[in-house]
Amino acid sequence: MKQFFSKIKEKFSSEPEEKKIEWSEAVDIYRERKSEEITSTEEEAEELVEKTGELMDRLDSDLEEISGYTDEEDLNVVEDVAENFYTSRKNLVKNFEPSEGIENHYGDLNEFVEEFNDVSMKEGAVMKRVEKSSGQLSGTLQELMEHRDRIGEFLSEDYDEVKKLGEIQEIAGEIKDIQEKIQELSQKLEETGTEDLEDQIRGIEQEIEDFHESEEWQNKKSLENELELLEEKKSQRKKNLSRKVSSIERGLKKLVYQVENQGKSFEGDLETLKQLLDENFHELEDPMPELRESSKVLEEEEILDERQLEKFRNGVKEFENISSDLEEIEEFSENIEKVENKLKEINLEDKENQLEKRRRSLKERIKEKKSQIADIESRKEDREWELEEKKKNLEKKMDEYLKPDISID
Repeated sequence: MKQFFSKIKEKFSSEPEEKKIEWSEAVDIYRERKSEEITSTEEEAEELVEKTGELMDRLDSDLEEISGYTDEEDLNVVEDVAENFYTSRKNLVKNFEPSEGIENHYGDLNEFVEEFNDVSMKEGAVMKRVEKSSGQLSGTLQELMEHRDRIGEFLSEDYDEVKKLGEIQEIAGEIKDIQEKIQELSQKLEETGTEDLEDQIRGIEQEIEDFHESEEWQNKKSLENELELLEEKKSQRKKNLSRKVSSIERGLKKLVYQVENQGKSFEGDLETLKQLLDENFHELEDPMPELRESSKVLEEEEILDERQLEKFRNGVKEFENISSDLEEIEEFSENIEKVENKLKEINLEDKENQLEKRRRSLKERIKEKKSQIADIESRKEDREWELEEKKKNLEKKMDEYLKPDISID
């Protein structure tokens, strides 16, 4: 202990440079510098507290003077009031348990005295009558009130250094509490890391990558590419037929209208022409007989002028190979259906969906963790700022009370 206080004294040598101390040293340094004043004050405070106990013992004893009080004029009402006073005040004394700390002790004692002296007019008159025949009670009570006032004077005039020490202790205690909270938050940050979740995500992503490189997956992608190519080819064939239909569309529409609405004769299948106009190629077989018959009727009935008729004839010529085109479209449709059936047999979506679901779940948990981390970091920053403010306050108090230029770490 001597070695510790010698170090403290070294910190407060006569050298003018700034004194740098740890915050945890502040209380001991202050107590050492003000040891005589503090010791003297604390001893006096203890004596005052002990004096309260002595006076309370005397007050309790003196109250017995009015126990069983008999009035000179044998007035029952006076005796009853005296007995009630005795009982209530004995209970007050019995239940009085003042604080050891002198400041709270003073408040407890003051409250006791006020309650003890709180009497009604009737009680006051009776007690004046009783006092004439009582011994020490009144004097002891007066002494107790003077003792209370002495404690009040002591706190206002002689207790300053202990109060200042209390301030230093309080700030140091607050610094300790804040540091512990910062440590707790730092521990939470370590426990709330995302490394484990990120490792899990990397593992799932590797699973997904391996899954996409598997033979099953490659076969599926190959079928999907094949399906896309077949659909594209089928679409191109249909577009080509649509282009051919557009070249004869005007003539066919006029012919259908004339046959259906004006009674023109048409020996072919009119429904075939309608299917061709609607581009229902899958319903067609070989429309060439109907197209040739159409050219004949359009010419004989002069439904089209010469230029339009020539265009229609040229358009019909392009349908010479329509059977082949229709067969190709049908073949593409059949192959598309086969590939689709194969894809249905390869059910890999469930596994992929499960992997993706796990990855999304982990990413969501990481997002939540990062939100928690941000909250903890914010709270930690607030505590660190509060810690610095408390240290500045402690430094200010030490400078003010001890006068040296002190720096708190």
